[in-house]
Amino acid sequence: MPIALLGIAAFLVGMALGLFFRVFILIPAIFVSVTAIVAFSLQLSTTIGATILVAVMAVAALQMGYLAGASIAVLTTKSKARKNRSDVETAMRRPSRR
Repeated sequence: MPIALLGIAAFLVGMALGLFFRVFILIPAIFVSVTAIVAFSLQLSTTIGATILVAVMAVAALQMGYLAGASIAVLTTKSKARKNRSDVETAMRRPSRR
């Protein structure tokens, strides 16, 4: 159960990063998450295989979350652009009152 919660948390953090930052934010985020996972694994004295498995899962969830967040950001930006563009087009179609 705690591993599933870690995956969900990594996904949500990745989604938040995808909404507000560019892709290069993943490099420090991955470094911090792997460092934290290794530190907790050393404290709990888990095996190397389990540590690697959890780290890979967390990095994959972080990246998938980033992709989901970036997709949401693009879709909302496009809909705002369409709405603003239609407002501009209707304003340009109106005849001038001169």
